[in-house]
Amino acid sequence: MKDRIKKIMLLSLFMSAAMTAFGASYHLDSHSGSDQNDGLSPKKAWATLKKANLVTFKKGDQILLKRGSVFLGKLALKSVAASKAEPLLIDAYGVDKKLPRIDAPGYIAGITIEECSYVDVKNLEITSDGGKVIDVQAEKERYGVYISQSRNVSVDNLNVHSIFATTQTKSEGKNGTTAYGHGIRFDDSQSVRVSNCIIKRVGRYGINGKRSKNIEILTNKTDHTGCSGLQLGHCNDVLVQDNLFDHPGSSIDKRMHARGSGSWVFGCNNVLYERNWFLNAKGKADSCGIHIDFNCKNVVVQYCFSMNNEGGFVEILGNNHNCAYRYNISVNDGFRKKGKGGAHQEGKVLWLSGYCGRKKKRSGPFNSYIYNNTIYVKKGEQPSFSISPTTRGALVANNIFHILGETRNVIGDQKIYKKTNSKARDIVFENNVYIHNSILPTGLGVKDKRPILGDSGFINSGGKVPRDYTPTNAKLLKDKSMKITKILGDKIGITIGFDMRKDFFGNPIKGKPDIGAIELKE
Repeated sequence: MKDRIKKIMLLSLFMSAAMTAFGASYHLDSHSGSDQNDGLSPKKAWATLKKANLVTFKKGDQILLKRGSVFLGKLALKSVAASKAEPLLIDAYGVDKKLPRIDAPGYIAGITIEECSYVDVKNLEITSDGGKVIDVQAEKERYGVYISQSRNVSVDNLNVHSIFATTQTKSEGKNGTTAYGHGIRFDDSQSVRVSNCIIKRVGRYGINGKRSKNIEILTNKTDHTGCSGLQLGHCNDVLVQDNLFDHPGSSIDKRMHARGSGSWVFGCNNVLYERNWFLNAKGKADSCGIHIDFNCKNVVVQYCFSMNNEGGFVEILGNNHNCAYRYNISVNDGFRKKGKGGAHQEGKVLWLSGYCGRKKKRSGPFNSYIYNNTIYVKKGEQPSFSISPTTRGALVANNIFHILGETRNVIGDQKIYKKTNSKARDIVFENNVYIHNSILPTGLGVKDKRPILGDSGFINSGGKVPRDYTPTNAKLLKDKSMKITKILGDKIGITIGFDMRKDFFGNPIKGKPDIGAIELKE
């Protein structure tokens, strides 16, 4: 008997030590759980998020929501100090195919993570559509997931949709008011990863970040966002890779903002966009595939596919330094007509603008690099070019401009430009291929130093996938790219380097690159 008691005591001590080392697993089941349970097993699951919010979670703990369950309210985490070895995990359990759903009408968010470290959130569905206000902030602002003053947070495989604040507030969107709702938002945080999420039907942004650093946005899909699929402000060291941003600026719900580029960054440094798709942006202004708003440095857009964005393809605004678009494919971007449908800007294939904010002096952009892109615009459209007189340094080279219709030069839709005596400097167009010799419009103020005329021979002009724009005219394009070097007076260039080892599809570049985004077959 004594030996048996001793074994039980030792086993108890072992289990206690294991729980301390690895944390506890708390289960929630909205159908058969009870808040009177301890939550430590599926059979003793809690029923509500309210119960979970009463617990002080520790490193290594798991909060597990049963698949097929629906939980009303929000899950609020604050000051959880977990670790890399023992993160706090929020996840699903069970065999039902349906993700557990958090429905948070009237709350600021379905999940809030504040002043936490090492938190992993995955495999959940989150909605928050209007509702009677419970959290005061929720009246005018709403999120699926809200992360604040936290570090090492990952969000993976979430289905976030129908996010709208209870009331609409004044905005510069199409209808003048917006029910602000964002899928995933992070503020004042570092080392945040958002991956494999589907975000759709939100009042404003799909993913939104402010004043944060070391950010990864990977393999997400946003669809029908009122504004942009992704917007970042004052964020540093960001990777945006393998995402699909579709129908930004949507108006399928009257509460939506109805204006937005697929993505845009403001006041950001060291941002790399690669292998993303930007499709079907709408809006009375901006609304490109991806545009670089003002006060950024070292933003590079490469290997991206941009199609049917009414605002345009390249948009680099004021006081931006050393930004680049390279090895991208643009199809039918920039078809918007000023004055039509409330639009107050023309759509543009290429726009270098000095705009730095309302009532701010125009400045730059400085040292912009636009090379080895493939640009196709169908017949019947009239996209525009615009280079601000405040532009200082731009190299546009090795691009294919396969624009079948007429083009126009516009000053930039900013009246103040008409009053300035400034003149753009160090602007070089060189070694680009044009389907006809009037693509660079009269009045642009610059001509190509070495233009190449000819048809690149796309295998399926007008198609909807990148491979349709594989060229076949080797005589015109093969090994014909000029070497990209620093613009006159630029001491920085592109911080990650000019030379590319692979083309749009990942094919190796051997010897001199071909013109455009795709290497021709040997």
